[in-house]
Parts: sequence; structure tokens; C-alpha cells
Amino acid sequence: MIFGAGGLGLMALSLLKAMGGKGAIVVDIDARKREAAEAAGALATVDGKAPDALEQLAEEGRRADPRGDRSRRQRRRPRSSASTA
Repeated sequence: MIFGAGGLGLMALSLLKAMGGKGAIVVDIDARKREAAEAAGALATVDGKAPDALEQLAEEGRRADPRGDRSRRQRRRPRSSASTA
């Protein structure tokens, strides 16, 4: 997910795609910038000011990853090197 479709956001999207990523969901309040993100290969765009923006993000996230595979996003717990006796 990329927040902002200005110069940096579009550059991040371009770099992601150049590195083999399939794209990202881009959030911006400006319709022209969302259109630019779509033209640059965004998987989807969401208007950040929309009353249902969170629901749109959730829906687009499910579409982008229909398997629901969240395992790679889970945080790892640090292992303790000290044992308790």
C-alpha cells in the first residue's frame, strides 16, 4: 500500500514494479493523482477522504491477495537467549 500518489508515491510504485512486484494499492485524495497511479500500474486506488475508505482498502486488499495469505506479515517474537531455571 502506498499513501500518496505524488512524485515519491509514483516513484515507489515504479520501483516496486521494476523489482518484480505486481503493484500496490495507492491512496490519495486527488482524483488526478489516483488516475496517474492507475496509469502507472497500481492494482487499485482509493480516495483517502471517502467515508468508506477503510472498507475500500479492506476490499481491495482481499482482491489483491485472494488467498488471504497473511503469514509473511506476521511479526516474529524475539527469542530469548537466557534460559529460566
